[in-house]
Amino acid sequence: MKILPNSSYIVLTIAVLIMVAVLIGAGELTCYAPSQDDPVRGWKTCILFRLFKEMQTLVAGIIALLAAMLALRPVWMQLGRMAQQNEIASREIIAERLAALEMLIAEDRERISRTLSNFDHAFDQEHGSFRRPLDMQWVHNREHEIASTFRNLRNSQALMLGTDRIEAQRHRIISSLELLNRCLGTIIQPVHFYPPDEYWPGEDRYAEMEEAAAFAADELDGRWSDAVAAFLQFEELAEEELSAIRRRIRQIDDMVVRQQP
Repeated sequence: MKILPNSSYIVLTIAVLIMVAVLIGAGELTCYAPSQDDPVRGWKTCILFRLFKEMQTLVAGIIALLAAMLALRPVWMQLGRMAQQNEIASREIIAERLAALEMLIAEDRERISRTLSNFDHAFDQEHGSFRRPLDMQWVHNREHEIASTFRNLRNSQALMLGTDRIEAQRHRIISSLELLNRCLGTIIQPVHFYPPDEYWPGEDRYAEMEEAAAFAADELDGRWSDAVAAFLQFEELAEEELSAIRRRIRQIDDMVVRQQP
């Protein structure tokens, strides 16, 4: 539909108001000089115009409101076009951020998956726990590997490329890995002081370390399970967020196609 200029709407509004005034004047004449041939019809017409006259302020207000809405329509359309142009201009930025985020998440996934999968061969699937006694060399290796992994995850977090949900879930993984790393460190701590040497902490302190190591060994299954659960949630959430960004880019592309002649 062709849009009239704002001046046309103003002229149209004035014309409608003049028409209303003419109709009211005609109604007044009918009321003062009803038809001699059909007086009943004349009085009915008089009542109708009396009612219209009483409501003329309301009618005029409605007409003015409609005229204002019509006059503002080009402005709304212009604002809509500006919003679309802003979306199109931001398309390249969104696409670049998506590519960087996909690469970062892929690296995080690979690091975490490799770190957690190295626990598998020591896990007894039949009993649902790690085999005892624990191999202290294996514990030492896992402790250092996890420390390296959550340091890399902290570096990823510092880039702040992800959405709020991705960053929050990565933080949960870091926390779970830190707890798992602390658990492994507690398990292996007595080994660092045996056999006794110049750094020997004393019998009482060593007994406390052994007691804490035994308690940490009992917690190991739960700490590892928490880290795995946090990782699975991270994978699911990251895919949801990446899909949402891809959908937004597709919507912008569709918008560009619709605007083409």
